[in-house]
Amino acid sequence: MPLESDVSAVRENHRFDEAALERQRVEGFKAMVEDSKHSHDIRLFEEMDGDRLPWAELSATAKLGYIARDAALSDVGIEPFAEMVKDTIGDAVEAALRVVLDGQKELHAIAKLLPHDGRIEPTPLVEQVREILDYVSALEEQEKERLQGREKLSEGISNVLDGKPRRDQATTGGQAFHDIVNRAGDSERGTPEPTLTKGRKM
Repeated sequence: MPLESDVSAVRENHRFDEAALERQRVEGFKAMVEDSKHSHDIRLFEEMDGDRLPWAELSATAKLGYIARDAALSDVGIEPFAEMVKDTIGDAVEAALRVVLDGQKELHAIAKLLPHDGRIEPTPLVEQVREILDYVSALEEQEKERLQGREKLSEGISNVLDGKPRRDQATTGGQAFHDIVNRAGDSERGTPEPTLTKGRKM
């Protein structure tokens, strides 16, 4: 069994790795926001009304939306996110309320596009989307199997008609179909004429 000191060392290394990973995420998040802030006129951002503007001309609400997006992409906690908002926008209470409200409206609009599952309590949007994706994945798998079955059937029929050996002769139906086609071909060709060998009929 591992010594207690070894277990403590493993735990300490794990905490160190988590802290290092968190620092990397925060640094990446800050770099993304700073890149937007110093993009000048090279890059345009979408304002709340749909206009495309430089970062300096964006409203606080639009800036907060982009900062929140970068925080979500970087998977950082609330502390670095709040610090970046304060440094970039300052007092962002009204902007935060607008972002929350607009976000909820957008989620509600998306939820209305999804089929109703019959539940009394609203199903979380993520769960609804996951269920739909699972359903679509199952349909795609069924379609894939159906196409594979058609390809095998077509290949088997083609091989039988061409007189080629079939890779799958395990089914009685396939063997019967093969025999029927062969008998039909012999009937159409008729009985072969006897050949002569050294002046005699064979």
